[in-house]
Amino acid sequence: MNTQKEKTPRDASRTIANKRKELFCELYSFELWGRAAEAASKAGYQVTERRVRELLGDPEIRERIRFLRKQLAEQTVADEAWIQKNFVDIAMNADKASDKLRALATLYRAVMEKEKPAPLSGGEPESFPELSFEGEEDGSL
Repeated sequence: MNTQKEKTPRDASRTIANKRKELFCELYSFELWGRAAEAASKAGYQVTERRVRELLGDPEIRERIRFLRKQLAEQTVADEAWIQKNFVDIAMNADKASDKLRALATLYRAVMEKEKPAPLSGGEPESFPELSFEGEEDGSL
């Protein structure tokens, strides 16, 4: 019979009780990704190689960082879908033909080239796709 108490896995969606550890996770997962020493410093730790290794080696911290990065990735996908939906709305409903064409070109780049849409300000997009129209030109869309 095993008398050792088995540890149940921690729910990574819940914040870590230790505020400095949680702050380290948040900083490292988002704005300071890949810069563990800077994240540790901003979280209030005295930065040494050993401290950084301990933080990154802590299973609770690793799971929390993994969870936060996954959340960020899911949010990014949702944001891209929202942006694309809005470009479709602009392309369908804009009053000016130039706004419609700019939205279509930006949407084309986002979908076909897997780039995030560029802001609409500042003129025409750099790589404008070839568009062909059938019928007579009447000045309206």
